[in-house]
Amino acid sequence: MAPETSILFPYILLAGGGLIILCSGISGRRNPTLCFAVGITAVVLAGFASAFSDSGEPSFRAMIDGSGFARYFVSVLCAIAAFALILSYRSSRIRDVAGDEYYALALYAALGMALVAGGVNWIVFAIGLEL
Repeated sequence: MAPETSILFPYILLAGGGLIILCSGISGRRNPTLCFAVGITAVVLAGFASAFSDSGEPSFRAMIDGSGFARYFVSVLCAIAAFALILSYRSSRIRDVAGDEYYALALYAALGMALVAGGVNWIVFAIGLEL
């Protein structure tokens, strides 16, 4: 895998996981267990992809940092998001908020935090704050 792609892989996993969860809600049936499984899988894979990426240079036209400091914080933020999803699984089912939008929102929040942690350019930082 190219070094530039390996730096972007955690961000692509988080955005893709959120998109898959939202597309699963189009069917009309609410399946919170499937949304939870996709959310946890995307967050854990993004954390591992960030921890074990192999480049320390900025990528994507010098907009996202690939140094160890940024990769560490993206991994920590993914671990926090996974922990939050695990802790909120039961209570969200009891309160009936465990639809696809809850898990997609959690993934997009993790994506925003990761973009803020790894952003080099002000535009990426602003997009991360908006997410």
